[in-house]
Amino acid sequence: MRVLICFDCDGTIFTTDRFGPDVPASQHPVPLERIHALARAGAHIVVVSPSDACDGLPYPRILTSSGKTVPDRVEALREAARRYPADLHLYISDNRGDDQVALQAGFTYLHPDNFR
Repeated sequence: MRVLICFDCDGTIFTTDRFGPDVPASQHPVPLERIHALARAGAHIVVVSPSDACDGLPYPRILTSSGKTVPDRVEALREAARRYPADLHLYISDNRGDDQVALQAGFTYLHPDNFR
């Protein structure tokens, strides 16, 4: 089975206590070693975050579909699915509303606190 896992960055892979007064960060960001293990097991890992915190990660980064310049998560997820065909598409993010972003792009959404 081919698996594509797209990740947000801030709060999903890396975290702080809060991103703003009303936005608590994920309590359990996905450890980098877990992501590396998934990649070694054959999952395609793609980062779909414009955050500078993602700089230096050893995985492809897609911010939007080709021809567009403004980051767009739905388009980035669709572009990832186009580039990396898979039987299972997962989107891991702690952003409010990203469950709907995943749905629009044809992905299954998981909050990092629930990604085990």
